[in-house]
Amino acid sequence: MNKIAVKPTKPAAATTKTIKDIALLDDDQIKRKIENATEGLPSQCLNYLCNRVLPASTEI
Repeated sequence: MNKIAVKPTKPAAATTKTIKDIALLDDDQIKRKIENATEGLPSQCLNYLCNRVLPASTEI
């Protein structure tokens, strides 16, 4: 039976953003990202997320 050597792969770099990264964005950039994320969904989704996220970004 032949054995195949498998090299371990390196883990991919983390691409998540921290709260500090998000805090550096202004409200217009955050709203644009929310609009993109909720595209095609009811406007209530956009309103809900804006109300939840935008006030928090000014408290940090």
